[in-house]
Amino acid sequence: MGERMSAVSSQREGQAPAATRPGRWWHDRRAVIMMLLGVISGVVGNLTAEFDWLGGPASVGIVFGVFIAVYLVTIRLATVVRAAGFALCSVAAWMIAYRSAIELVDALPSSLSEDWRVFVVGIVAGLLGAALLAAAIAALFRFFRRRRLIVRTALVGAAFGALLWPAMEWDFLPVLLAPWQAAFALCFALGFPAIAEGTASRST
Repeated sequence: MGERMSAVSSQREGQAPAATRPGRWWHDRRAVIMMLLGVISGVVGNLTAEFDWLGGPASVGIVFGVFIAVYLVTIRLATVVRAAGFALCSVAAWMIAYRSAIELVDALPSSLSEDWRVFVVGIVAGLLGAALLAAAIAALFRFFRRRRLIVRTALVGAAFGALLWPAMEWDFLPVLLAPWQAAFALCFALGFPAIAEGTASRST
């Protein structure tokens, strides 16, 4: 009873309601769904990127942004406006990382082998894209305004960005996109407020 009253009080103050968070992320249905949406969007985004009329390369960010935005509205963590803002930031972060990767490949020393250049580019682009989108999330959602969440998300993006090398080696981009987007979505979900049952509210 005390926890429920505390949750209601927190809501009135515009804060995340107090509640007990699951001990492991896989016990939180929202985190699992976010991760699965990341995997699915990575596969779908790779398919749509083949068609210019669907946005070409930008469609990777579009698909991921839309999938996550719709879910955020569904679980009442975002208004339609904030969700749309996230989707737009997703496209921007992806395109900046994508363009930067192309430029960086040529900028790296020719003494490095092509494999090493792709490996380094993947890490840098993964870090850049994750850091930009994590910062945008923090600007949009109060519950994500913690340094450790942003830093962790950026580092995870860098680590999974290394998958660019096998993705290029096997000429199968989902090897990069599906795990990267799943990992990013999970990092995002780990910052979700613990909402007590029956007290769901839209974040500000």
